Amino acid sequence: MTTPQGGHARGVVFAAALLMAGGLCLVGCDDAAKQTTCTPPAGGRCPGPAPIPPVQISADPTERQLSGVFMCGGELTASETSTRVTLVYTASAVSAGAGSCRSVTLDARLSSPIGGRSVIDGTTGEPLLVQSTP
Repeated sequence: MTTPQGGHARGVVFAAALLMAGGLCLVGCDDAAKQTTCTPPAGGRCPGPAPIPPVQISADPTERQLSGVFMCGGELTASETSTRVTLVYTASAVSAGAGSCRSVTLDARLSSPIGGRSVIDGTTGEPLLVQSTP
C-alpha cells in the first residue's frame, strides 16, 4: 500500500476522505441544504420551508385533512408515523414590493385519522394545536 515516498498511501487516504465526505452528504443532506441561499427582496420573501405561522390549524370531521390559512400561499404537506403527524409549510416566493397578498387556505391530507397522535411543525419541531371542526 505504501511506496517509499508514501504517494500511494496518501492517494488512498485522500480518495477515502472524499468518499466519506460524499457519503455523509448523501445521507445527511436534503434538497433544502443543497439549494443556494436566498436574500429576500425588500417587501418579499424567499421560497422554502418556513415555520408554521401562528395560524389555527384545523382538522376536518374525519381527522384526515388538516387545514390552515396562510398569507401569500405556499404548500402544506404532512408525513405520518404511528405516534405523530409532522406538518411542513413551504412558503411561496413573494417578489419585491408585493406589499399585500391574499390569505390562502392550504390543506394536507392524511392517510389515517389523527387519533391520539401529536401534530408537530416539521421546521421548528414545536407541537401544534389542532382544532376539530364539526
